[in-house]
Amino acid sequence: MKFKTKYVGIIVLAGLTLGCFLVSKYIFNPSSLSLPKDTGSIDYKVYWGIVPLGRAQITINDNELYNGKESILIEARAKTTGIMRILFDAWVEIYSVVDKARMTPVMYHEVIFNRGKRESKILYYDQDKNILKTEEGVYRILPNTYDPVSALFFLKHKKIKKGDSFDINVDSNQSNYGVKFDVVDEVQARNQKLFVLKGLSERRQGEKARHRVEFTMYAGGEGNVPVLIKAFTPLGFVTIKIIPGS
Repeated sequence: MKFKTKYVGIIVLAGLTLGCFLVSKYIFNPSSLSLPKDTGSIDYKVYWGIVPLGRAQITINDNELYNGKESILIEARAKTTGIMRILFDAWVEIYSVVDKARMTPVMYHEVIFNRGKRESKILYYDQDKNILKTEEGVYRILPNTYDPVSALFFLKHKKIKKGDSFDINVDSNQSNYGVKFDVVDEVQARNQKLFVLKGLSERRQGEKARHRVEFTMYAGGEGNVPVLIKAFTPLGFVTIKIIPGS
């Protein structure tokens, strides 16, 4: 009886694993996605495995002024939805100001609302002196350092092709990270070709394994808009998928 129960359990587990794999292949198939006509405001769904975590919206304004300089304002808003809202009811707002001449950030403002509590942090990037100013103090950063949001749209003003490679610096918590992109392929989506980028994010020094994130990003259209991102993180598989018609 124990023998049969054991193998029934293995078969059920294998069936569930295969089912989740097939469902994920269908849900996260880049060929079924379409690029938005207006890339100024884009909506995404966020998944942990195949479980929906929440929704996010990215808005990009190319015609802003910050301290008298032409700038790009990237606004990101995200919230938990569905069953995750019961476990972790959170809302996040992020504002990233990018110097249009250098295409690197000068200010990053992050606000998190979680069950009535508000947490906020503001960072100022001095790209000439390679320093990051926070409420806690001043920290050294590497040349041309990005925040997480501006890094996501690093390719917006670049012409890319298969075989290209990029290596950028990212810092929003006094820890220098390196993010590498390799353009490895092209695939056909519903209305346009998408570039396939393999990426790796890890700390430049210390604790690399714990902070290592491998990801695949599909991007295309005007501004190389991220359409689908599949990331293997220390907390499991996380997927960010554009919402058709957003």
